[in-house]
Amino acid sequence: MSKYRFQHESFETIATVNGVSVVEQRITELELRYMQQEHTIQDLNEIVCRQEQLLEILRREVAILKEQFLAMAPSVIRDPAHEEPPPHY
Repeated sequence: MSKYRFQHESFETIATVNGVSVVEQRITELELRYMQQEHTIQDLNEIVCRQEQLLEILRREVAILKEQFLAMAPSVIRDPAHEEPPPHY
């Protein structure tokens, strides 16, 4: 005996397995996939937001370090007009 039973409904033949139509099973599977994808998207969004916050902190720290470095060591490629005079002047 076949595991598929066919019934006539609205002029269409719908395959059923254990009393549940194949279309209903597919819709249920698609709904489950959709929910999993929504959850994954939400998780990824939270990760991206945390990374953006971390990047902003790192940008500020790099800017501070750059200022400190430029204050300590004059640059050979920087315009002399922008150089600070040596401390003995």
